[in-house]
Amino acid sequence: MDKNDHKILKELILNPLESRPRMAKRLSLSREVLSYRIKKMEREKIFEYWSVIDIFKVANIVHFWINIKHSLTALEEAELVSLLKGSPIFNLYLQLVGTYNTVISCILNQKDDIYTLISQIDARFKNKISSFSVPEIVEEHFFCGHFLGIDYTQHKYIIWEKKEVISLDPLDLKIIKTLFEYPLLNNIELAKQMKVSIDTTRSRVKKLYQEKVVMPYVEVDFQKFGYSAFMYFGNLKCLDSAMKKKIITYAQMHTCFREVLFCVGEYNLILNLVVKDTTELRDSIVKFKSFIQETILTDNVLIILPERERGLRLHALFGKG
Repeated sequence: MDKNDHKILKELILNPLESRPRMAKRLSLSREVLSYRIKKMEREKIFEYWSVIDIFKVANIVHFWINIKHSLTALEEAELVSLLKGSPIFNLYLQLVGTYNTVISCILNQKDDIYTLISQIDARFKNKISSFSVPEIVEEHFFCGHFLGIDYTQHKYIIWEKKEVISLDPLDLKIIKTLFEYPLLNNIELAKQMKVSIDTTRSRVKKLYQEKVVMPYVEVDFQKFGYSAFMYFGNLKCLDSAMKKKIITYAQMHTCFREVLFCVGEYNLILNLVVKDTTELRDSIVKFKSFIQETILTDNVLIILPERERGLRLHALFGKG
């Protein structure tokens, strides 16, 4: 990949809905060259198109992570994934190396549902589970493609936080679900699927984008650029609004930050970091701690492995089916 490919990726991340002719003009490339390079990167799975839903705007729901330390065999781990896929609250499964070796993201309507799932996991793998941690995620900040050098002090980034639910009717929810499953669906095809006029879907989608209920998103595979992902769990003595703002300001200025999550539970801060090696990781964490100048009661760092499983059903938002 050369400089033009990097420039194209940045444009796709920052302006995923921009027309190809306009993007080509901005990048001083011909339409043919731009189209060829984008298709080539798609074939090589350098990036994927997604639709990100602000879950807190759509419904009164809660977002939990289940952190597990276990000694499962590969066969048992496959069985765990199968169990998760049968759960309507399952969203994402990550394998880690460190204090925990599995993280499960769950999106649900009632908090009791999380403990039902934990009980099922514990009952099935009782002698293999050594510890659970269940932080509730209350605020999330996504810095898409930050490692490519995007300046998020100048550009907007994706934020999820607890807030009032926006009034949405059944058609809005149906459109959101469809865009979630088919992020590149054009307005004509969307109108056909919704069985409404093109003008109706156009106005509805425009409003959903403006209110950032659903957002086009380009996920870049950082591993293809030689980066690895790590997760930092911290429990800060003080994490008030001023400290949150300080952390976000720091993350905006440093390209190793991919996500910042504020939580309630054993940990109140989770950082998703993308770096070249453990030396860069260590330096990044040391500098971060020095900057925030806050007492950290407990913390640990985990390696995120490439393997992952997605639930992507989001029953808490859309119901079953």
